[in-house]
Amino acid sequence: MKAYGTTAVSYLKGRDSTSVYYGEPRRKYSIIRKYIIPRYTTNNELRGNELKNIGIQWRGTTAGYKTSGKTYMQRYLQQHPPLTEDKQNPSNFFAMWIKALHKWFDSDTTHVDLTTFELHEAAILEPTIVTIAGMIALGFLPNVTPLTDLSVDWDT
Repeated sequence: MKAYGTTAVSYLKGRDSTSVYYGEPRRKYSIIRKYIIPRYTTNNELRGNELKNIGIQWRGTTAGYKTSGKTYMQRYLQQHPPLTEDKQNPSNFFAMWIKALHKWFDSDTTHVDLTTFELHEAAILEPTIVTIAGMIALGFLPNVTPLTDLSVDWDT
């Protein structure tokens, strides 16, 4: 729905107690939608705690591991182009790392808990997961070649 105002107030952007206003590029009118408070669910709480912990663990990885992740992403984007225009490749290695950790969780739900895992504990449970080459070997990341320089440990 378009919200037209007077000439003095014809362009609104922001939020009030009931609505959110989006600006139109020519600044002639605003687009309005009803403000909705997100619903609290147990699943949303679980996913939020998982992603919060994954973010904390990501900040604890080494700079060399993150550089290897950038190298992996460059190779991945070159070797795995999107199949259609609608399908978009992940934009960075952090997104791929989250997917890989979720695949690891799905493979062993009895021992892996993403809300409480830590990098050194993951190395004890699955020693090969600590490198990008190891994640590829386990099937948690798509394959790229060459793998020789993707063996930097995430926690050393």
